[in-house]
Amino acid sequence: MLGAPTAHPREGVMGSTQYQRINTPLILEQLPALLWVADTNLMITYVQGHILKTLGLTPEGVVGTTVPEYFPVEPTSTPFATHLRALQGDPGSYVATFKERTLRAYVEPLRNPNGAITGCIGIALDITEQKRLEEQRERLIEELRDALTHIKTLRGLLSICAACKKIRDDHGSWTQIEQYIRAHSEAQFSHGICPECRQKLYPELSSSS
Repeated sequence: MLGAPTAHPREGVMGSTQYQRINTPLILEQLPALLWVADTNLMITYVQGHILKTLGLTPEGVVGTTVPEYFPVEPTSTPFATHLRALQGDPGSYVATFKERTLRAYVEPLRNPNGAITGCIGIALDITEQKRLEEQRERLIEELRDALTHIKTLRGLLSICAACKKIRDDHGSWTQIEQYIRAHSEAQFSHGICPECRQKLYPELSSSS
């Protein structure tokens, strides 16, 4: 005899008391983002999310205001233009700075059950720290590039005289090896004399010592 059918884990979760007691407004309040709804006049009718506290705002203070109050209304203003396009059915995104925080926002048309656009809905994430790290990375890359432009290295095959040890440069001129290396690297020279050359050039000094 077959036993009773086993309940699917998903059905158990959805039927649990914990699931049924989920407080949606509380979840939205703690959402690590900023969620808002605006009507066709771009008046904000709903706003929620933990980022509100970071920005020093409250739902009561934002609802009833309009999107243009937070961003410039010029046609070149990407946030404003993105909301206008959403009202035409074209979703979009933008990055904007508000109260020293950098936000990446996504705006979609808001439709009723019949599919008619009744406004727009947006969500924004705080990417301030991410942008700071990216700018720090770009500065480091620029510093490395600048350092590389000041590094001189010797590469390739050098033509050197077997007798006087002069080096022929790219223009065909022969220069002292010290001068050539100094011009093509960060090396500097200090002159001395080795024991073998001292014996050869100054035998009297060598014998006296």
